[in-house]
Amino acid sequence: MKTMNYPIAYTKAVLLSKEFIKISADSDNYLNIQRGNLYKNEWIFLRLNNKSRVRMTINENAELSLVPLNNNSFKIINESTNEVIIENVCVEPAIVHAPEQLFFMLHKNCHIKCAFCPLASREEDSHYTLERIFNRINDIEINNIKSIGFTSSIPHGLSTCDIVDEMIFNIKNIKETYKIDVPFGVSIKTPSKEDLYKLKINGVNEVRLNLEIFNEKLAKYLMPLKSKNQIFDAIKHACGIFGEWRVSSNILVGIGECDEDILNGVEQLASIGAVATLYPYDTFDSALSSFSRPSPSRLYKLALEHKRIFKNFKVNTDLLQTMCCSCTASHIFPGVDL
Repeated sequence: MKTMNYPIAYTKAVLLSKEFIKISADSDNYLNIQRGNLYKNEWIFLRLNNKSRVRMTINENAELSLVPLNNNSFKIINESTNEVIIENVCVEPAIVHAPEQLFFMLHKNCHIKCAFCPLASREEDSHYTLERIFNRINDIEINNIKSIGFTSSIPHGLSTCDIVDEMIFNIKNIKETYKIDVPFGVSIKTPSKEDLYKLKINGVNEVRLNLEIFNEKLAKYLMPLKSKNQIFDAIKHACGIFGEWRVSSNILVGIGECDEDILNGVEQLASIGAVATLYPYDTFDSALSSFSRPSPSRLYKLALEHKRIFKNFKVNTDLLQTMCCSCTASHIFPGVDL
């Protein structure tokens, strides 16, 4: 069985392009997982080296398989090609949503209904109340938490301003109850300048405002109830309020855009002090069945150009300490993976 000796960023591109992984029978004992209880689309976080990690989706029909080397280490093999993709991988526990951080989604039902979003098809809301948040915090070792983040959809009957107020309420209560001194981040849709100021003065360190699609025509088609220009304006305001390189924005890869669209988005975000992340589109819960996960070569090529743009604009990715830019498991990120 041949071991593929790729650069770590390309190895990660291979894993992200596949998206799914299965747990081999030999791995169950090491992971303390009962195979019968594995549910579809459960995530597993894999540490690739001292800096890089990747998030895979468990699926028993996956081409890739996680196989133990010893009690603490695994290899990933491609069963169809009989190749070892990478050896000496470690499994990282997720605290809430991600390793080393609490990242809560407050609501899981959205009236905006973007065509690429799995929340668009949910009819009932699932609300992460403050009581549920406290229960999760009480179940873990609080000293292991390095950051706390909040994101949310916008369910029927609520506005972005309502979600901002709920996030602030939760942050205040967490700080008062647990006396915890970690950075807080929030991911919201299109906040007003007033909303952004409220978040800043109430202890939020950084924000994520997702452009998602930089191509204007594609944006109007796939997210007709959102305005790309309005989101971009909100990002500009956020950079002025939170500071340069403390605002991030996801751009999706794999839903019909071209590389030029994506890189133009990265460059325009960097020009105003915002950090782009290139997020391969999740196909596992998708209404856009005609699209597939981007290829490794495309993801790697975009990552190299992503890094070049960051270097040109002297982007400092170290300032972002919460959410996707802290975890980096779902995307290749300059300064971490390459």
